[in-house]
Amino acid sequence: MALILLPLVFSLVAWFIPSAFTRLFGLLSTAITLVWSIVAVCCFHADDQLYVDLGLRFVRFSIDSLSFAMILLTNAVFLLVFLSNFTTKIVNDNKFIALALLMQFGLIGVFTTNTILGFYIFWELTLLPIFLILYWFGSFEKPRALLQFFLYTLLGSLAMLLSVIGLMHAGNEITYEGLLAADLNSLGNTSIILMGGFLFAFAVKIPLFPFHTWQAETYTKAPVAGTMLLSAIMLKMALFGLLKWVLPIFDGVATDFWRWPIITLGLIGVVYGAVIAIRQSDIKTLFAYASLSHLGLIAAALMLNDYDTNQIAVVQIVNHSIVSIGLFLAAGIIEQRLGTRLALGGDQVGQRHRGLEPLLIQALRGLVGLTHLGDADITLYHDDRGQRHHGEQKRVADGQTGQPSPDGANQPTRHHQRHRLLAIVRLAELSRCKAIQLSIGAVIARYHCGRHQQPEGLRQHGKRAQGCGQQSH
Repeated sequence: MALILLPLVFSLVAWFIPSAFTRLFGLLSTAITLVWSIVAVCCFHADDQLYVDLGLRFVRFSIDSLSFAMILLTNAVFLLVFLSNFTTKIVNDNKFIALALLMQFGLIGVFTTNTILGFYIFWELTLLPIFLILYWFGSFEKPRALLQFFLYTLLGSLAMLLSVIGLMHAGNEITYEGLLAADLNSLGNTSIILMGGFLFAFAVKIPLFPFHTWQAETYTKAPVAGTMLLSAIMLKMALFGLLKWVLPIFDGVATDFWRWPIITLGLIGVVYGAVIAIRQSDIKTLFAYASLSHLGLIAAALMLNDYDTNQIAVVQIVNHSIVSIGLFLAAGIIEQRLGTRLALGGDQVGQRHRGLEPLLIQALRGLVGLTHLGDADITLYHDDRGQRHHGEQKRVADGQTGQPSPDGANQPTRHHQRHRLLAIVRLAELSRCKAIQLSIGAVIARYHCGRHQQPEGLRQHGKRAQGCGQQSH
């Protein structure tokens, strides 16, 4: 119980802490929460499931191994965000500390709730703090970007609410286990529509192409701490919901209908985000489009609904969170000390902050190197493995083992389909990595060009970088 309620308690206390102690309070609060979660994990067995009942009718909690992984990631990210922004002004404000801790409570609720209504309630609870953080601490000269973020979020939330109501009415259940056991395939097209409402909300939050238009400007105008929270952990709610709730519950007709559209949008985003990132001179915008590419790949992999790709996707969720913090931390330091984010500030970064260059380059390399599905040893579905992924839990609950028929009639089709899907994802990932490598190469070229040419002004930096590239040829 303390694992779930600690951030809420700290959030309420933060409103009354004197401003001189807010930064220390925020750091200690996140550190205590992380230590508490580590202790809880040490006492937890991977095959167990921990149930927490707070006496609420529509909100119950259960923690399994996937939930614990996301809890650890959430608490670690919040500690890193407070630690990396310890010397900035934003952590001296009670409002930011309280809102950030409230968002941490909402995220833990999303990852631990055992009812579909609780999932929606905590989903909405996380959106209010981040919107207020962007509104109070962001640099939105024009309200258009913030309004766009709000409208996208509102429409996604309404779609999810309608699907939650329809799912509760159709399945007559609200718990995770009850919905797994319900026969939603008998609903036919209704199950497709219900799953579509969830997928629309997730596509906005991940985001997937073409629902990504709010992301780049929001990342650019948000404070560095807000960008870290958005990129490193907020967007993972949708991936978690896809893996834990939507794919297992709607396994069957609805999943088969939506698989190719979501994979297609994810793979378009993989290449589109990387190509657009090449043309960016603002490094926060560059990292935003690179994040679009990375998350599109994870979403496409999850739609394969395979045990091994699900495991790899969870690893990539962790990788993306770590890399995002490193990238936006470097961008924040550059902006704070140089007053610009254009093309790394050219020669100024190399001469004034030599210790920052290895951090940024390593984070950029991690953006490419940590996203290779092709480098992983992916073993396709084996009948004798004795394991099942989340997508198979519903069939097991219905009394179906997921094994092929004795005559093996359906096995080649399923096997070849997985081969084709994995081949497409790998091909898109190779294209994405090449595009991101070109983007990193352009950034490094601008940097080295700036070291050989004395800058005449940051506005002319892009022209100098282009001239440097022509000289190298």
